[in-house]
Amino acid sequence: MMLRSATAVLAGLALAGCVGKDYARPEIALTERFAHEQAGDPLADPARAWERFNDPALVRLLARSEGSLAVREALARLDEAQALRRQATGSYGPQVDAVAGAERQRTTANGTNPQGGKTQNRLSTGFDLSWEIDLVGGLERTREASDAFLAGSQEQVRAVRLIWQAEVADAYLAWRHAQVKATAIRARAETSAESARLARSRADLGAVDEATAARAEAQAAALAAAVPQAEAQPRRDLQRLALLLATDTPALERELGRQAPPAPPAALPPGLPSDLLRRRPDIRAAERDLAYTTARIGVAESDLWPRFFITGSAGLESIESKDLFDSGSRYWSFGPSLRWSIFSYGRVQAGVAAAEAQERQALVRYERAVRTAITETELALVGIRAAIDAERAATASLKAAEAARAIATARSEAGFGWDTRLEADLLWAGAVATHADTAADLTRAHVAFIKAVGGGFQDPPAVPARSATAGVTRR
Repeated sequence: MMLRSATAVLAGLALAGCVGKDYARPEIALTERFAHEQAGDPLADPARAWERFNDPALVRLLARSEGSLAVREALARLDEAQALRRQATGSYGPQVDAVAGAERQRTTANGTNPQGGKTQNRLSTGFDLSWEIDLVGGLERTREASDAFLAGSQEQVRAVRLIWQAEVADAYLAWRHAQVKATAIRARAETSAESARLARSRADLGAVDEATAARAEAQAAALAAAVPQAEAQPRRDLQRLALLLATDTPALERELGRQAPPAPPAALPPGLPSDLLRRRPDIRAAERDLAYTTARIGVAESDLWPRFFITGSAGLESIESKDLFDSGSRYWSFGPSLRWSIFSYGRVQAGVAAAEAQERQALVRYERAVRTAITETELALVGIRAAIDAERAATASLKAAEAARAIATARSEAGFGWDTRLEADLLWAGAVATHADTAADLTRAHVAFIKAVGGGFQDPPAVPARSATAGVTRR
């Protein structure tokens, strides 16, 4: 009768299925298109977005992500997740331990054992077996959680690599443009100094008045004061780039040499807002974290139920070493066992409540990651459009300033309009610096855009099948 009752309980638990929830990715209402969408041709190879800058040096730098300190740390966390998954998978099968012992003992002569009062040896060797039968699904939920944790760690590596690539690209482009700007500022300072010398010479000859020479000298001094800071900026950007690449600055400068900064790439279409769920590794990592916390609810709930084991042991035992391996020294046992924390129900329920709260937190983080990605993409689109307009205006201003400067120079060489030449030099110098700034802003705006839409538009990695069923709706 008791056997039939126990069998009925076991069958009911088995039919009840897994504890916890079956995971389903939550739906988040998204707009159909971006508000500031731009036109453009899709990439023939979406994984090669960085190559659109047409700068081989930049591509080579971005290929060195495995040497970055941040990526190496993320890869170490991935190794940890893989080890934890192997650990969780290993607990699914039978656990077999080899045991052996040797002791010398004396039993009491005043006890219930009539053979007491003897001193003897006790030798044993054998195996102990324990196999948990996962009737309520606690082990299955543990494995689901480890799968989701591993997949999330993989996405974290991709997210860290994407951030690193964007920072490297930004530092590299900033360095190249800072070199151009520093050269322009030094050139305008030298030109202004030459104009001041000529103005002073002409003032000494009485060709121009003293006020004109003084203004020329004051302008030259002001422009010369801007040179040290302008020339320090490329060194700052190069130092930042060397830190990201975990290398020393002189070697990096020798490797990269000096060249013009790349032109801004052609426009890229951002795609649909829903595409970000597939492209952005930080969103995929947040979604896997939600799957992980959902599965942990089932792990916590499994402690509300009894745990069933098949246990056994077999081996040899003897009081004499010469008899240890005789057939008469054999022993074995085998049978089911049950373990149930019936007096810890309140503690277990608190653990379930904590797991459910952690799931709600993960859901908020997932939604925040999605909303942040959409906002970053919209801001990047706005930034590109503003940078394009600013660069076009700066280019037109620079061309006009160059034309005005040429006319003013010709007149001054003929002995007329020294004031006009000084004004034209100042106008041209400002136009050169402004154009360098707007060109830098435009290329760096494209870096922000590529980062916002998910880097190289890489397809998501294959997620282990079991982690796709981890917990948001009850069975």
